[in-house]
Amino acid sequence: MEIRERVAKALQHSMVSQALGILNQIILIPLFLFFWGIEKYGIWLAMLAIAQWFSLVDFGTGHFLPNKLTILHNKNKIKEYNLIIQTFLSWNIILSFVLIVLGYIFSIILSKYNFINIMDIITIDNFIMALSISIAYYIFQSILNISPLVYISSNKYYKPYLRNNQTLVLNLIMIPAGLFFGFGFVGISAILFF
Repeated sequence: MEIRERVAKALQHSMVSQALGILNQIILIPLFLFFWGIEKYGIWLAMLAIAQWFSLVDFGTGHFLPNKLTILHNKNKIKEYNLIIQTFLSWNIILSFVLIVLGYIFSIILSKYNFINIMDIITIDNFIMALSISIAYYIFQSILNISPLVYISSNKYYKPYLRNNQTLVLNLIMIPAGLFFGFGFVGISAILFF
């Protein structure tokens, strides 16, 4: 496949991702408001914003590694390429679990001070569990999502978008179902995680 075709395919999948992202917002926000109300949805958004801080824990490797791996792949230095991926994966598995434990501790401390007045709307235990699951989700998204690095370096630019599109479509089905069946913060966090 020529570079123009690869770039065109990646662009198509990227545009579909944008459209699905907009559709997610158009459909899911009114559903959250209908099933949860303004206060509970506001706490949910605050919780997700806090959890998203943990998406920054890759320390820039997500930008550096695709370039390095692409150079090695194009120069056919497969041994070095594989060594970097193995090292990256091993280090990040250890780092992920350390950060998940820190995220859980952070969730407990944050809940103890009840700075967003969650007590009237959701129990502390549910908040801690939901925030911990959400933090783990963002850590795994950021650190252990190694397949885009491999796809980009092997010139299959569109595959990360394809996977993202599948996730967005699944969210459009699973989240409304979860809201309909009365899932709370923990249930919806689990849907996002899986």
